[in-house]
Amino acid sequence: MLLERKLGRTGIDVTVLGLGCYQITEEFGVKQETASRILDYAMEKGITWYHTAAMYGYGESEELVGRALMRHKENPKLHCALRSVTLINRSKKSMQTPSNRPGRLTSQIRSI
Repeated sequence: MLLERKLGRTGIDVTVLGLGCYQITEEFGVKQETASRILDYAMEKGITWYHTAAMYGYGESEELVGRALMRHKENPKLHCALRSVTLINRSKKSMQTPSNRPGRLTSQIRSI
């Protein structure tokens, strides 16, 4: 089991080791099949913290992370941070965001 810590003031426990998903897109020469294997491996090994953004691979990163989350939906501890400083807490089915930009936020969540 990986070491976990509280994520700021959210009260959510996440692994101290996370996966930044900026460079796992075809923009960086990583095929989607390879990116999917990377995400699946990380999720199977217990990493619960993933960072993505709409600008990462022009949305490809969010889509890859979203599909991986669906493949591992039995794990309620998986968390994903979006670039607009939004945290999706799957175990509590809630979102936390300091700025409420409904249009942008809604499209990001749909991607994931």
